[in-house]
Amino acid sequence: MKYFWGLVLIFIFTSSRAQQFSHFNTGTLFDSFENPAQRAFIPDSSRQFAFNFFFPNFGATSILTGHAQASVNSLITKGVYNSANLTNGQGNLNHLSLASNSYWFMLKMYNRLDGDQEFGISAQTKAEGHGSVTDETLLLLDSYKNFDNGKLNQDLFNDFLEGQAYHQFSLTFRKKVDANVAFGLKLSTLLGIYYNKLDIEHSSFAVNPDSKQANLFLQGKYQSNYYGTYRKRDILGLKNPGAAVSFGLQAQLDNGLLLQGNVKDLGFIRWNKSAVTYNFSGTQNINRVRGTTENDTRVLTATDSLTSINGSQHAFYTPINGKADLAISKKFILVPEFSYTPAFIISKELFFNGLTAALVNHFTYRNLWVTALASYNQDRAWSAGGQLMYKSPNVEFYVGTEQLFQSVRAFKATNTNYNSSGMNAFIGFSAKFGRFIEHPANASTIPMGEEKGFFDRMWTRIFKRSY
Repeated sequence: MKYFWGLVLIFIFTSSRAQQFSHFNTGTLFDSFENPAQRAFIPDSSRQFAFNFFFPNFGATSILTGHAQASVNSLITKGVYNSANLTNGQGNLNHLSLASNSYWFMLKMYNRLDGDQEFGISAQTKAEGHGSVTDETLLLLDSYKNFDNGKLNQDLFNDFLEGQAYHQFSLTFRKKVDANVAFGLKLSTLLGIYYNKLDIEHSSFAVNPDSKQANLFLQGKYQSNYYGTYRKRDILGLKNPGAAVSFGLQAQLDNGLLLQGNVKDLGFIRWNKSAVTYNFSGTQNINRVRGTTENDTRVLTATDSLTSINGSQHAFYTPINGKADLAISKKFILVPEFSYTPAFIISKELFFNGLTAALVNHFTYRNLWVTALASYNQDRAWSAGGQLMYKSPNVEFYVGTEQLFQSVRAFKATNTNYNSSGMNAFIGFSAKFGRFIEHPANASTIPMGEEKGFFDRMWTRIFKRSY
């Protein structure tokens, strides 16, 4: 059922919209692919190639605001609805967003010292969703008795849900255009896996006091990238191509401030001609039921039936969740080998209403990084978290969360509605190999003829060929 799976996607699978602010200006391999102007190599310290060795660099996040927090928490921890904090007759909205981003392949090469040129290739899978659901929708799924009031209960169930998933294959290039300014570019091919959008514009629910039936009316639009059965091979996304571009600039000012601006993931996906659009408007009879379990099943079945009328198959385009970022930071050396780098970051979604501001604090002692951050978004949701990272010139491993308190509360049974609820976690690893990147004046070896590179040596060892 479409409506059911929309709610599952948003409310239950919420371990999976915000990006990882903790990585801005860290110089990790992940940072260099997400922020194209950021360098991944340090001449005279790093080796020539950086690779994640197929270790997924993964991040997932979700945010929920509104009266539904206690209800969702009860559903997750106890498996039952808790409608005590929900309002009726006011149309109060619960705003929600989620995102996951998994780089399962990242490879980058330092090309030349002149301009600090870097080339990279990556493959990742992303999912993103957002929406708003009224308190009354959850009350209706709880029991029809909440609306057995002799009224039509008009426009109390006007919900919006949108989610999509896709693969992204990218080529990146980064170069210093002068001593203090760097430019980065990321070109991506997209393959759409899944798209669903439900927009209910008008609604009503009325219980007939003279019979055992209730009438549910819905009017709106529903779109999906598949019609009928979703097949296993559809997960490859070969029928739904797209493209995206990211670019950025990084500038080091004379006063020590580091400025970084990005436009990221500006792109679209074309969902193939088998995709379906329903412009629905109709009324469905629902038998009055007393059991909560049977009640929500019947409501969802009626919703699925209503949103499946007046459909047409045709291709359509959707944007991915592109962003524009601006970051300002400055590094302070407190004592030898210990530094503090605060950064202020603001990120605006290009096609949606998302706006987030974050204050990130990096504390670095030798190869150990500890990060603390706080963020605030357009839904008035505060978040705080941290990151622990080991980062040497050639090895990096990190783990953290940007919603520490929300993540802890997510698994505790509570009847309280906080400013926001949600979960967030991320983890990553990469290492560098190959020759050391050295300026001629600092070279530890003197070239003697045409010395073979890393891949030439590997080829020779495998096939036992000499040149």
